[in-house]
Amino acid sequence: MSVSHNEPLILDDLSAGYKGRPPVLAHVNHQFPSKGLHVIIGRNGAGKSTLIRTLAGLQAPLSGSVQLNATSLHDLPANERAQRVAFVSSVPPRTSELRVHEVLALASGDEERNRSMLQAAGDPSWWKRRLQELSDGEAQRVMFIRALLQGTDWILLDEPTAFLDVPARLALWRELTAAASKGVGVLVATHDYGEIQGHAEIDSIAMVGNHRLRPLSVRASASDWTAALMVEL
Repeated sequence: MSVSHNEPLILDDLSAGYKGRPPVLAHVNHQFPSKGLHVIIGRNGAGKSTLIRTLAGLQAPLSGSVQLNATSLHDLPANERAQRVAFVSSVPPRTSELRVHEVLALASGDEERNRSMLQAAGDPSWWKRRLQELSDGEAQRVMFIRALLQGTDWILLDEPTAFLDVPARLALWRELTAAASKGVGVLVATHDYGEIQGHAEIDSIAMVGNHRLRPLSVRASASDWTAALMVEL
């Protein structure tokens, strides 16, 4: 994993959504510090996925910008953006005939390192299996390992626990905390925030709702966060 360049992720008057429709998020100004584990929560349809895809550079903003070290993320060539930000989708690719070691090799050519990471964060028995032979949860973990191997300053994950059972979800939160402790910025959009406390050390939490991104207290309880979501009804 590369050393972080300490680049905060800055939303500068950002409006996100789809052309021809009302914006999901409108004129948002927010900064995610360059290190740590940051969480985005929100109700279904509030715009979590739209926001995190926009932050990852996969979706163009309607207006405003996403800044990394005073550079607009969306102005970077795709290959340079991939050196700054890794993205893990909510739905892992299930039709790929690539074997797990081939998927990991797309991020790192160091086989020993790839095997070590698979051992630490997955299952070494997956090494020669095709991605389509794995369960959804197993495939999702492979994609997370690939993101770690990519060596970026930021890893953005959209509902990464959606296909995981409870033990695997708790393990993933611990792994996300470990990645953040090494200087990587980790940003997670999730519904499973009730499992954070006691299993992850988060540095910030923000809520998407009513076209805004509102900071919440990391010291509050999960029930307090739920109450905040209910106010957005």
